[in-house]
Amino acid sequence: MGFNEAIRLAKCSHHPHIVQIIELFEEEALPCIVMEYIPGKDLADWVEQNIMTEAEAIYYIRQIAEALDTVHQQGFLHRDVKPQNIIITSDCSQAVLIDFGIAREYKQGVLTTHTTFISEGYSPIEQYYPTEKQAAYTDVYSLAATLYFAVTGESPANAQRRYYNLVEYRIDPLITPQQINSEISEQVNTAIIQGMAFNSANRPQTIQAWLDLLLEINTLPQTNTNNHIRGITQPSLPKKSSLQTMHISRNKQSHKFSWGVCLAIFLLIPSLIYFVVNNNLYKNYISSIFVNENSLGYKNSHYGFSLKYAQNWVLSPKQSQDFTRTVAELVSFGSSNKSFEKIIIEVRDVDPAHSLLEVKQETIKDIQKWVANSEILENRKAYLGGREAYLLVYQGRDRSRSIRRLRVATVKNNREYALIYEADMSNYALQKQSAQTIIDSFTWLN
Repeated sequence: MGFNEAIRLAKCSHHPHIVQIIELFEEEALPCIVMEYIPGKDLADWVEQNIMTEAEAIYYIRQIAEALDTVHQQGFLHRDVKPQNIIITSDCSQAVLIDFGIAREYKQGVLTTHTTFISEGYSPIEQYYPTEKQAAYTDVYSLAATLYFAVTGESPANAQRRYYNLVEYRIDPLITPQQINSEISEQVNTAIIQGMAFNSANRPQTIQAWLDLLLEINTLPQTNTNNHIRGITQPSLPKKSSLQTMHISRNKQSHKFSWGVCLAIFLLIPSLIYFVVNNNLYKNYISSIFVNENSLGYKNSHYGFSLKYAQNWVLSPKQSQDFTRTVAELVSFGSSNKSFEKIIIEVRDVDPAHSLLEVKQETIKDIQKWVANSEILENRKAYLGGREAYLLVYQGRDRSRSIRRLRVATVKNNREYALIYEADMSNYALQKQSAQTIIDSFTWLN
């Protein structure tokens, strides 16, 4: 952001729902902005403790929408609207939009090259490509995705995954909010889905047009301020009402029913355990880390494999939202210059009719599509866990990094199993041998 842009953006900061700019100055030709500190919690922290009611969420989202409308009127896009960039003040009365670090000027209908910055689940597809048109509808997508998170507690599918599934299978993997939280009204569910339309032309084109789809809620619900469940305000003691008195008188009757239910559950437990064990259901959810004399090991019972790794690697089991399922990552902290090397373990479903060669060709197409300036350095036959596999070494730019990757992958039971060693191009050799040893240790459990 240039200094002149920062000055213009400062005009927006007098809005009650935009972080206030205290001072602008230049330091070594770089624009610097001093902003106010806002006591409170970000929206992500709030929802982590408990998802918001529909009324609560809309109350705060409308405030952020007003802020964005002001920003757009000044000719800017925020481009990073997400739960982490919305602060709920300590008194719960206001939501404040922060972090304008990647905000940029835009002119309606004019094609402008933008820097690429992605917040997974909240950035629309046009933000993945520097030359794609971006406008108010770009922030509409992110705000709708933020409302999605507020009322479901889950981040929506990222745009890149949606693109892949729509192209390959003509299916949008975006789960509707109502499927996660049945208490969401049809009106709000529709507003979120329309705001997150994959094609920007199908979204409301302005913030106000999207707001028109939402419920009109301009006052904070009483339950939020009087007895807030998230601990920002102290809960008040409830007053005893006639309804509560009636409830107390019914407790004795309900106890008999409660004891009966408990007894039935207790009697069912042995049968349930027998069913789970004898049907091997537990294996689908068990992954474990085991220790050998000179190394650590990772076993994934669900996907049926294990591997060993040296103690200078740190393992992080996870489930990715990408179209390829990231089962786990190993990150190396062994290099003296603190470079970034990791091994990604991926499992994904593949077309049963596709051969290993066809799966490899699909992978090469994906590399050429998603890795800028990609170059295949090595392409040959290999083995993974004793099964025939393919090996690719390629390099290119992934966002702001120049990276090189080694990918070894095989197919078993209509799934592709891939281990990918990734490092900055200049540091690729540092952990290459260690990574190869880990890949070679890959074995099947059955």
